Amino acid sequence: MGKKNYYDQALGSYEAACLLGMHWGQPSKLLAKGVLTAHVAPESAYSDDPTRFPAIYDGREIEKNYLEYEEKVAALGGQHDRRPRAWLHLRPEAIRRLKAVAGPIDFADAVTLVEAAKILSVHISLVPRMIANGKIVGRVPWNPRGVKAAARNWIVSRKSCQANIKETRAREVAGTKPGTKRKKAT
Repeated sequence: MGKKNYYDQALGSYEAACLLGMHWGQPSKLLAKGVLTAHVAPESAYSDDPTRFPAIYDGREIEKNYLEYEEKVAALGGQHDRRPRAWLHLRPEAIRRLKAVAGPIDFADAVTLVEAAKILSVHISLVPRMIANGKIVGRVPWNPRGVKAAARNWIVSRKSCQANIKETRAREVAGTKPGTKRKKAT
């Protein structure tokens, strides 16, 4: 298998906005209009407001939207039929950071922090520690707007969570797992 492109992965909303060349609030508006699709978490660990639930975007779809924009601008001789995208200066930094992602997670495999905790049958605070210890695969999407806000929105691999729970259940049955038994996922 060859090397993946920088956009062949799940993206956070800020990363998606940077690749689109738009303000960080625009991906959610494009999602609401049906222009983009995303995996929106069914709940959040930090808010009861559905408009604040984390969303994970498909990098391929984001790149396709950007390329369509570029083609449209080129067809109009470098002019814009509407307002030009004013945040294109952030695109190179986003591309650089996405190329540096060690283990890109495919959009179809991506889940949020709360979903990963449910799959693993653990508290949400344990999921980042499991990622740090290499037990599951995940990352914090790049977002320089604030460390606290960005650290809450993890992109986690569903496959790695399922593999971990399978291994954990086998160790529980064998009696070799330290600590208490995990509850069954609901």
